[in-house]
Amino acid sequence: MEMSAVARALDHMAQLAGLKPLGRAPRRATGLGTSGPFATKGVIVIQRNAKAAALLLIAVAIGACQSGGQMAKGPTDLLADQADAVVVGQVQSGQQNGHAVNVALSVVRALKGALTAGTVVSVAGTAGASVSRTLGGQYGLWFLKSASAGWTFLPVSQGTATLEASGYLPLLTTASPASLSVTATPSTVSDQIALELGAAVQGYHDPNTLFNLAWALSGIEGSTVSPVLFQTLRSSSDPEVRFIGLTGAWNLNGDLSALGEISNGAATVSKIHTSSLVRNSICGTRDPRASAIQYLGNIASLGDASLVRCAMMALDFIHTRDTLPFLAQALDGTDPNTRELAMQGLSRFVDNLPIQTQYNVTNGKALVAQGATPYRTADTDKYSLSRGSLGSANEAEYLQFWKSWWTAMKDELTRN
Repeated sequence: MEMSAVARALDHMAQLAGLKPLGRAPRRATGLGTSGPFATKGVIVIQRNAKAAALLLIAVAIGACQSGGQMAKGPTDLLADQADAVVVGQVQSGQQNGHAVNVALSVVRALKGALTAGTVVSVAGTAGASVSRTLGGQYGLWFLKSASAGWTFLPVSQGTATLEASGYLPLLTTASPASLSVTATPSTVSDQIALELGAAVQGYHDPNTLFNLAWALSGIEGSTVSPVLFQTLRSSSDPEVRFIGLTGAWNLNGDLSALGEISNGAATVSKIHTSSLVRNSICGTRDPRASAIQYLGNIASLGDASLVRCAMMALDFIHTRDTLPFLAQALDGTDPNTRELAMQGLSRFVDNLPIQTQYNVTNGKALVAQGATPYRTADTDKYSLSRGSLGSANEAEYLQFWKSWWTAMKDELTRN
């Protein structure tokens, strides 16, 4: 598939998710984020706005969890690779003039590089938001690059965010990896970063700080500590922390029990500050196991509108026989986006298209039948949405056809 066609498909995905189409394929950016709000391989971008949310859903639609090929390293890992030093540090003094930032940073803990605890270094960089102020006390995880006159910080997000949201990852002075009940021993920089972020998540005071911490934590793919850490976080009684752990366990390990717990709590997802993390995970699910399908179907009936669309997007792209009852049920839904996703999923089943992944979407094989098409007829071809969108077509006519098709085929297709 040519990139222009991919871009058009991605715009359509954004529209079905209830988001503003972008009109072009997302560009690569430099910085920190994760597979959402938007991430490409080796890139993280964290932004709390509608465009970023659209990019999130587009990214996961073509590069999803359990898609059969995970990155060897996540975006957070890759940002650490770019840095010459990764430290926990606190600003002793400094100034921000417009976007330009210059600070004296005291190193508290060094995770990578030659800097040592107690060292004070000059650090410069560019913040997303323009403001003039005196700086002091900012504490967190900094990704530093050596420069001719000191150090520069690598931004952890793009856009117009403040220094605290774009220049580093805020941590708690009262929380450290030693406070975590994790038995795994860190052996890599990614392991150490995971523990720093995990301690901050577990001990957070301000829910608003969880957003960047959670996305950065989910952007670590190369850590042996992360699976143990997510198990610890998912046992928390705090739903904010628990959902971060559950989402991580599902993304990293395909842990069905974690997806089951997400499913059971679907009605509460919209109330947490990191709900987009959960939506990212659900939108990106491509797991055809029967239990996974059942949990997605449950989410589609219990979640808020955005989460329901994500569950339906996953069911659409999986479109195995097990998904059919849930796709058919959505034909009677009140949301036109989910109805269209349902018709697309039924069409793709009939046309025997493969489960969509980032690989077969970009090479065009997602649109090639993987074998015989015994349920395909001239009528299903007429009303098929497997290779296109509804557009200006008569939705009622399409819905009537697919409802009638399901009524006629239900017994055969749901027979054990």
